[in-house]
Amino acid sequence: MVWVKVHAIIKRRSDMKKIKMKLDKKGSPDGVNVKQFKKNKTYQMPDSLAKVFIKEKWGKESLPEKIITPETLEKVEMLTPETIEKPKRISRRNKK
Repeated sequence: MVWVKVHAIIKRRSDMKKIKMKLDKKGSPDGVNVKQFKKNKTYQMPDSLAKVFIKEKWGKESLPEKIITPETLEKVEMLTPETIEKPKRISRRNKK
């Protein structure tokens, strides 16, 4: 029973798209309740509604953010007191 609920939630999320609206429009994400979608805002909505908004040019698909994985990260040197350069001291006596 629990697996069915979790699977349904995961399936629903995978069927969703992020859409950035070009115009103010109303739409029904669940086929029952009507929601107002505002211009220049990004919404997560079902794939079926997203397709209509994209086809009618009322919105455009918002690309997913880059996913950071260990392979995409550059190797960073570990900072220790020995690896940190100490600033040079400026002598004020020789200043004219």
